[in-house]
Amino acid sequence: MSLPSCATAQDIDKLKHYWKCFNCRYCEHCCKATGEDKLLYCDSCDKAYHTYCLNPPLKVVPACGWKCKDCFKCAKCGTQSFFGDHVEPLYDYSHTNNFTYCHKCGMEEHEKSFCSICKETASEPDNPLAYCSICKHWSHIRCSRINFAQYDEMVKAHSDFKCFTCLMKERSSQEIHYEVVCHRFDNPGIV
Repeated sequence: MSLPSCATAQDIDKLKHYWKCFNCRYCEHCCKATGEDKLLYCDSCDKAYHTYCLNPPLKVVPACGWKCKDCFKCAKCGTQSFFGDHVEPLYDYSHTNNFTYCHKCGMEEHEKSFCSICKETASEPDNPLAYCSICKHWSHIRCSRINFAQYDEMVKAHSDFKCFTCLMKERSSQEIHYEVVCHRFDNPGIV
């Protein structure tokens, strides 16, 4: 293997097992160099594949880093299959964190950054997102009518957090009607 003189030590280490000059690259599946606009290069090994030669095919060229089937391994669950059971075409791969996560884990990680109630991201240290033990979604503690001191006590006591939506489902319609009509909350911790 002969590497170009402009290659850095990091490039050489990354590509020592596989390297082709830019003009000699072709799809590892169909062995054709045509369709260059659909040719993806693995960020780990530099092998090339057409989007339509992958199984399942990618509908668009990802705007983020990409890893081939030989190099991909989900950092969360360890699977080597990016798509898993997901078969619908994807047009956005931003949730994969540059193909660090499989589709399923990427979606789970992406959901952690949004409140299921207000749909906003977490940004305030005194209003973090908390994981609901019932619906398995994330929500701001304030959106769930809990102040930071109460949340802090729940964490220290290892208590399960329940979002406002799940708390309301557990309550009777009479209790809810009483609170709404009378503008009175029996729980002094509700803010």
